[in-house]
Amino acid sequence: MASSYKTPPFIGPIATNAFSSRGLSGSGVSAETTQYKQTSVDVSRALDQDSCYIHSHYVLTELLDLFAARGIDSHKLLRGSKLFYDDIVYSEKMISAEQYRVILKNAIRLKPGENIALLYGERLLQNPLNPLCRLLDTADSFTEALASLMAYQRMLLPLCQLRQYQTGPTLLVYLLDFFHDKPLQRFTMETLLGIIFTLIRRHPTTAPTELKGFCDYLADKNGLAANYSEDLQRSNTPKYIATQFFHSPITNGIALSGGSVVAPEQTATNDSAQMISTIECRRHSQSASGRPHMIDLLYQQVLSSGKHNSLNQSAEAFGMSPATLKRRLKSQGYSFQQLLDLCRFHRVMYLLHHDQLNTQQLAEALGFHDARSFRRAFKRSTGALPRDFVQHWLI
Repeated sequence: MASSYKTPPFIGPIATNAFSSRGLSGSGVSAETTQYKQTSVDVSRALDQDSCYIHSHYVLTELLDLFAARGIDSHKLLRGSKLFYDDIVYSEKMISAEQYRVILKNAIRLKPGENIALLYGERLLQNPLNPLCRLLDTADSFTEALASLMAYQRMLLPLCQLRQYQTGPTLLVYLLDFFHDKPLQRFTMETLLGIIFTLIRRHPTTAPTELKGFCDYLADKNGLAANYSEDLQRSNTPKYIATQFFHSPITNGIALSGGSVVAPEQTATNDSAQMISTIECRRHSQSASGRPHMIDLLYQQVLSSGKHNSLNQSAEAFGMSPATLKRRLKSQGYSFQQLLDLCRFHRVMYLLHHDQLNTQQLAEALGFHDARSFRRAFKRSTGALPRDFVQHWLI
């Protein structure tokens, strides 16, 4: 049977038009008719771990205050980053992703409280120096706030890219981290939850009523995941939203449903304060800080190339040898196979829930030789068969 495979129509911000498969923008063009073109892409300006693109006063002042309130000196938090307190508080210093990673790892090691990352997410939205925080303050609904967050999220979460799409009544948000580091993945995921929970508290009448998280650091979906949900219910979770967390060995993200949750789109405004904040955010996104990260570029290339892709194809598209691409990926903590598996997983989740394809059609859409090979690969990665797995976390 011919597959009706469509590239998942991501609604979130696309960092580059270098691989502008229409399926990425939601038009639903079949992968069979979207031919992959070996177009060389300039990645010389793409961001990596040594790029200084992070505004330290946007993301670190609140972290410093959070730790200071718990009696931890700033030099302990900044140790190994080659930064000083004055660099962050009294200047507009741009720091590299590696420096930010070092500081977050220090925060994880010092751990002045179990929910420090959740609290950090809440505090991030209180930073008056960050134009995005001022923009979120002026939002009239949860959907409007989420639209602004998705458009300019790297002003709060600089080590990842959020990607979202609507499937039925559910809004799925995937977290594509730029550095494949488990402790940092958890910290970033919990920071995102802190941000989402704060937006829900601000807009209770328009917010979702149910949130499901899928995290690859929850090793036991029946034990640790359940305890994790209980911990959140006791502390940071808004009382009017139901939360559940499930083990997902491949990806991190959230699924929102209920309320008036729809795929957010930015709309024009006549509010002067909102317009000024929007202009400042746009300037930031158009600066060096808004350039695409190498991992995001490769993710888009793999996703838009349809069911057939290889390391050699991606290397040719990026204008480098396979060995160089492997080396650059390794410096970010990734392998090509990991990124390929991530793209396949996102496609599977969309196809299972949206197109209701059977196993044979899924196998064909994803480039497997037969349904048995696909089922075996999926179970090896997730510990469950496709249909069984999706029931654990899709709303």
